Amino acid sequence: MRSRKGGFPMAASQARFIDRTMSKDLATRPEFERLLAAEVERILGDPLFQRSPVLSRLLVYLRDQSLNPDAPPTTQFSIAVDGLGRREDYDQDAESYVRVQISRLRKSLADYYTRHQPFEELCVVIRHGEYALRLAPIERAYPEQHSGRASASPADEVAIEDGNGEKAQHNSASVPFLSIFAVAAALVAIWATFSYLPGWLQGPPPISGPPRVSVTIEGDGEVSTGEDFEDLAPQTNLAIRKAIASSVITRGGSLGESSYDLWINLSAGTREKPEAFLRLTNADDFVLFADTISISGGQERFASDLTMALEAVFSAAGVIAMDLNERFEDRAPETAFECFLRIESARSIGLSIDSELDRCMTQFADSQYAAYWLARRGFIEYQTEAFAGNPIERGSGGWDNLVAALSRDRYNYFANALAAKVELASGNCEQAKVYVERAVERSVTNPGLNVSVIVDALPCFDDREVASAAYKETLSDLIARHPDPDSVLRLYLVFAALELGRTDKARELLRSGIANAPGEGGMARTFVLLKQALGLEGEGKASAADMAELRKWVGQYFWNPKSQDAILGNISAS
Repeated sequence: MRSRKGGFPMAASQARFIDRTMSKDLATRPEFERLLAAEVERILGDPLFQRSPVLSRLLVYLRDQSLNPDAPPTTQFSIAVDGLGRREDYDQDAESYVRVQISRLRKSLADYYTRHQPFEELCVVIRHGEYALRLAPIERAYPEQHSGRASASPADEVAIEDGNGEKAQHNSASVPFLSIFAVAAALVAIWATFSYLPGWLQGPPPISGPPRVSVTIEGDGEVSTGEDFEDLAPQTNLAIRKAIASSVITRGGSLGESSYDLWINLSAGTREKPEAFLRLTNADDFVLFADTISISGGQERFASDLTMALEAVFSAAGVIAMDLNERFEDRAPETAFECFLRIESARSIGLSIDSELDRCMTQFADSQYAAYWLARRGFIEYQTEAFAGNPIERGSGGWDNLVAALSRDRYNYFANALAAKVELASGNCEQAKVYVERAVERSVTNPGLNVSVIVDALPCFDDREVASAAYKETLSDLIARHPDPDSVLRLYLVFAALELGRTDKARELLRSGIANAPGEGGMARTFVLLKQALGLEGEGKASAADMAELRKWVGQYFWNPKSQDAILGNISAS
């Protein structure tokens, strides 16, 4: 258990603080710290917060401050610098950054509780004029969203509990009647004023296309361990350039003219413990991502760790994509690129994309992203066929959309992945191999897609073939360098481990991901069935009916019958 400064629950010896200060209402419940920490963890797992790194950082910082009785008072300056990484010359009088982010967090918490009930009847709420997290029943914290009650009654008092058991009361009946009209008039005036202001005062402009990223590499990565680390800087530069080239959400650029700057120092550690330090900043010099990579572990290990860091930066679910999504998360996409970002972000965490996909395909039918969307639509149609028990083959399901996607862009990596899976489902190994190679080569920053294609392709190769060994090594490497993947990638890696016969690794991935699995839908059901089949839930082995259902869900992700047999066979043999 970590200290309270780290934001985790208090030790038992500190419980006197809670007992002494908690109100009677809350004293009958478990400790405030445990309740708050648990509720915040659930909130952070919501897709809205997973797509919003700034909101997540802010919520975590406020949680840590609220759980630490010795913390100094939380101010706009401390939130900006300590919580959100602003530079210490941040001018809170000239910038509204913190106020805007606090307002966004309040709105996002309210939105969260329109979709979820609090786990133990208490919601996280931030009272206006404060920066502390409090707990309150939903009818008090968010009366306008409480079921069976459209809004708080004028005579009601809203009471909210904090960690000290203090009760802050706001009697809505005490607001003078005329003040309501004054506030309404002021709001109308503000709306009218902003309606005629220049666009730059009304919010950030639409994102027209992929932003540019500059790259700066310093140091040479010299080590004193006697290992061969020749040409580390050029190899690092090549890996970064390859990641940018394969990224669907960024382009390369020059320093000072780019929206993001990626800086890596290959001589950040000592000669005895050499390390590389990687940092990504945006145009405001705000640090979005930082990572330290060991060099002394060997050149192959360094390359693997660097690749994982670059995935975190450049993938469709990475920090740049999340940063871009935050700019328009409160409105509908206005450009083809924003449509692309919204769809890929939603898909990366397992959300439905049907309605967004239809809208974007209609609104931006001739955009450069049409090939992706056609392939996405084809994939969904083929999945529907698979779930209905129909064979995946040429001319059926999403074939027309696949052909249209390849006609627009024959090298589109998602269209090639789909073509590979269709050919593999029919046992057309030779025809599939060219699509497999294109998809794997162009999806460096999309590990889930890599796994999806390779797992289906492996049965096409004899164990003595070089390609078989190479693809198995790729799967093993992907499993090793993603110890805590998101839900979608976790599921694909579980299947990869099962096809390789590594059932212990599959169990490990399932155990560590229990809290991260989505709560409903096909993916959630697949997780449950896998845990039952591998003895992690229920009593003993899964029933024959459960295994039959599991085969049905496996068929959603992998269409080669031989891949399905290998996965299910290794489960049965475990």
